[in-house]
Amino acid sequence: MFKFLKELVDAAKEGWDEGIEEVAQEEAASLEEQTALIERCNTLAERMKKDTQLYHQAIALACPFRYILVSSGDDYEYQPHLYDFGQLKEKEIEEVKQFLKRDFEIEDNETALETIESYFEMNEDASQAERIFNSSTQLYILTASIDAGYLEFSEREQDIAVDAIKVIAKSNVGSWKEFSDKFLEGDDTNNMLGSIYVKKAIKHLLASENSPWNVLSWRSACRVMYEE
Repeated sequence: MFKFLKELVDAAKEGWDEGIEEVAQEEAASLEEQTALIERCNTLAERMKKDTQLYHQAIALACPFRYILVSSGDDYEYQPHLYDFGQLKEKEIEEVKQFLKRDFEIEDNETALETIESYFEMNEDASQAERIFNSSTQLYILTASIDAGYLEFSEREQDIAVDAIKVIAKSNVGSWKEFSDKFLEGDDTNNMLGSIYVKKAIKHLLASENSPWNVLSWRSACRVMYEE
């Protein structure tokens, strides 16, 4: 009887020790992944700052929606897709496709380009705030469609990005704070819950040291305007 009880205790202890070891291994792996994620974001941010390309500008100006509708990891402080394309896992790419289908009825190259082009028409009679909101949304759709594999950042997409950035640059705002204020003012989606998430995203983008908005100056983001 006592031998049986001892065997039960020993088995339980062994299971407990194995459980502790497994938890420790998972925590170590999680810490390693977190460290790698931070290093990856720091590298991408440094590249964005030192070698700013057109796609960096498009991504930065698309950030209000890109931050909340696209995810490249569980840590919302560090999101590689806020700096570059090609940072999403397969599951995350599928989520982007779902969002594009749900919000814009985009499901392929043709519908992506049609939707993006339609925003230029919307801006013809729009106010300053509406033009900023529309053009930022346009850049979000463009960048998300590239992430989804519907588009490439080829000459046509680059021309679209330049035109959208020019609309924002010519809207007489001089900082990321002014841009975000006008973005919120121009938001005509009438989605209260969505607005809460966007405001939270903007607060983070303005405050976080590693945010694209603090990596890339406003003038750098609108550089196509100043190069004319």
